[in-house]
Parts: sequence; structure tokens; C-alpha cells
Amino acid sequence: MRESGGLDISGILLVDKPPGMTSHDVVAGVRKLIRPVRVGHTGTLDPLATGLLILCIGKATRIADLLQSEHKVYRASVLLGVRTETQDIEGAVLEQRPAGQIPIERIEEAARFFTGSIAQKPPQFSAVKIGGIRAYRLARRHEKVSLEPRRIEIRRFQIEEVRLPSIEFVVECSKGTYVRTLCSDFGDRLGAGGCMQSLRRLSIGRFSVADAVPFAQLAEAGDVVKNVLPLPQALAHLPNVVCTDEQSERILHGMRIPAGGRFEAHEGWVSASAPDGRVLAVGKLTREGEEIFFQPRKVLSS
Repeated sequence: MRESGGLDISGILLVDKPPGMTSHDVVAGVRKLIRPVRVGHTGTLDPLATGLLILCIGKATRIADLLQSEHKVYRASVLLGVRTETQDIEGAVLEQRPAGQIPIERIEEAARFFTGSIAQKPPQFSAVKIGGIRAYRLARRHEKVSLEPRRIEIRRFQIEEVRLPSIEFVVECSKGTYVRTLCSDFGDRLGAGGCMQSLRRLSIGRFSVADAVPFAQLAEAGDVVKNVLPLPQALAHLPNVVCTDEQSERILHGMRIPAGGRFEAHEGWVSASAPDGRVLAVGKLTREGEEIFFQPRKVLSS
């Protein structure tokens, strides 16, 4: 791997993570190529998992949480009849028994049961903090931890293939969903128990793994630069306020500007751009009387 010698780039990089690597491994590999440019990611994938990992480069690290909040789509498989300590195939086996024959009607009913707004208890082996300590650190010390269920949204739980004891499915879910826990709970619903056998992230919001570059193809800085989506392209899905030169200066100093009437019903994130197309900031809309203002939350230019 050849280092960049110093680059000034900002944007997002769509990477197809291979199995066996942690998300941090991928970040560290790209960081080594383009240091001292900052690199972060928008959602951890376990070593077992493959698929889309969005890396934020340079000033785009400031929008990591914005991208992380998007819905995600995964293709996963559950192995019925096997319970493990980590709820995936790589964990120590706690229980193993024949899954038996399960009618497709029961399988589809279980998928419907987990569709919609549901409460999910995070797994013991997770990054959730308890008293400032990650749950997985406590679990490795065999300390019992009490994790409260969290509300998540499963927009789609679609059975793709049934080859018992394995079932493959596609799930579209909200931020904070643990697919391995979903596999475990799904197996319990079918009366057999289960663990996650495989996992591939297909998309995050509008970004697809089909547009990602395999990590193995990132051998030098130029490979990163040519694949980075610049900020205007990365944030093209957001409503955008086009500023005058005077308004641009106010935005860069964290000051609000009038947004105009067309944004009255919008409550999500909004971007603001300069006359030359540069993305200046992302922010929220506020109302004062009859007027709507854009209030920058994250300034992305200088």
C-alpha cells in the first residue's frame, strides 16, 4: 500500500467489506493510504459479515451520524436448531438439536410477526455501554449484564429460500437493529432456536453495495480518490437551500438564513450550498412566525 503524501479530499467511499475483516481494519487500511486525511465509518459490520461499509473521508466525517441513521437492507441466513453464545455461527454452542420439518406457512407467519415496530433486546456480545463499559467486554468476563429492549422498525422481512435447517431472508430495518438477534428470536419463534449463519449488507439508505468498490482493489491513494463520492453527490438526496454569497458567509459562521416557503413541511436534514455548488453545511429548519429559517448544525466548508 502506498501512502498519499497529503491529500485534501472530502466525501464518502462505498466499500464492499470482505469476510474476516473488522470495520476498523477497513478504516485503518484506507487511512494508511490517504493519511493525514481523517477517515471514519457509518455503521459496524462484524468480521463474519460482508457488504456495504460507507467510509466518511475528510470533512464528511461530520455527517457520519446522518448517514448512520438511514434504514439498512441485509441478506442473511439463519441456521435453525443451534444456539450460540454470540447468536452467530462463530460463537460457542450452547444448545444443539434437530430443527425438524417446519411448514412454509409457519415460517412466513414468523416473518410477519417480526415485521413492523418491535422491541429488541441487544445481545450480550454488543457494543452497548453499561456503566461506561462495552457489553461485550463484560460478556467475555462471563459477567451477567441486563440490557433493556429497544424499539426498532422492520420494514420488510422477506423469506428468500428455505433449505432446512437453513433459511435465507432479506430484511430492511432501522438503525440499531441486531440481525443476529433477529435470527435468534426468529428461531425461537419457530420453536427450534437458531443463530445467524451469514450476513451481507446490501444497502444503506440510497447507497447500494452494487456501487461499492471491493476492499482488495484499494491498493494506493489514487484508488481511493477516484472512488470517493464528493459531498454534493453524497448529499444529493437531501433538500437543498442555494445561498447567495452573503448568505454563504452567514452559514460558515453558524448563523441562520431564510429558507423560503417550499420547505415548510420538511422536518428532516437539509443541506445548504454556495452559488458555485460547494456544500456549506447540513442543518435543520426552524420556524419563527410565518418565516422558515435554515439553521446550520454541521458546517462542512470553510
